[in-house]
Amino acid sequence: MIDLSHPISQQDIYTTDNTQLLVTYDVAQVKRDYVFDNIIFAYVEKGQKNINIPGLKHFTLMPEMVIMGASPIEAEVDILMDSKNNPAHCFCLEVSKEKVFGILDKIYESEDFEHISEPSEGLNPFNVYVGAGANMVMDNLLSMQKLIESDVRFKDRWVDLKIEELMLCCLQTNMYETLIHSYGNHKMLDNPLSEVIRYIKANYHTKIDVNKLAEKACMSQATFYRHFKRSLGTTPIDYIHGERIAKAKTLLKNRHTSIGNISFQLGYNSPSYFALQFEKHLGCSPREYQKKAY
Repeated sequence: MIDLSHPISQQDIYTTDNTQLLVTYDVAQVKRDYVFDNIIFAYVEKGQKNINIPGLKHFTLMPEMVIMGASPIEAEVDILMDSKNNPAHCFCLEVSKEKVFGILDKIYESEDFEHISEPSEGLNPFNVYVGAGANMVMDNLLSMQKLIESDVRFKDRWVDLKIEELMLCCLQTNMYETLIHSYGNHKMLDNPLSEVIRYIKANYHTKIDVNKLAEKACMSQATFYRHFKRSLGTTPIDYIHGERIAKAKTLLKNRHTSIGNISFQLGYNSPSYFALQFEKHLGCSPREYQKKAY
């Protein structure tokens, strides 16, 4: 256990069935490398640490900030403080992704999570949070930290309950998107629709036969439709239109490209039908959207 009465650099690790809590107390400059493959939360009680994740820009973690990572991460951490009077007291809680995804499975079965199985694009593997949402999660983390560090009966069961509370807390904050993104990636690995989604994304510009999609998923047409709607919150046809409209938004940024040409590039036989679907999804015509882009 970390002894705060001794001004020396220390490190301790606490584990339960589904968590690992790394506690560091540094009074001198130090550099460490970490690899995480679960859901992580990092925060500091005192001092600060500089964090570098390859491919992303550096940032400094300070008190009242919380890092949440929900994808495999390699991190380089620098503790720059070199003062026994101002130590860096840091915590990193790693929670089993199997445990987290099991909790989200239960929520998914009972709640309406739109597009839960389709991971969003362009999200970082981690995010830094501040403000009211971070404070709410921080209170939960501090409570769990004390429990993990303690020696109480039925600690593993108690910690499991706290993990569920922590996940529900994250879903109330802006940590929601990072958590659901990771869960979506997890769901798609074994989802019979994964091959269908890949096919649609690669062939959105062609005529796609929904019956052939059902065959790719090895389902009857009725079962395929129900499973698709349940998993992605939309019908196969609307999903295909959504992929096309997403691509149209990029193409419309070129003011010299005609609406008709774009519609044919996206697989529509009629510019008017393309315009109808565009307005249905975005609430404005392609022409209006193109004008707003400038």
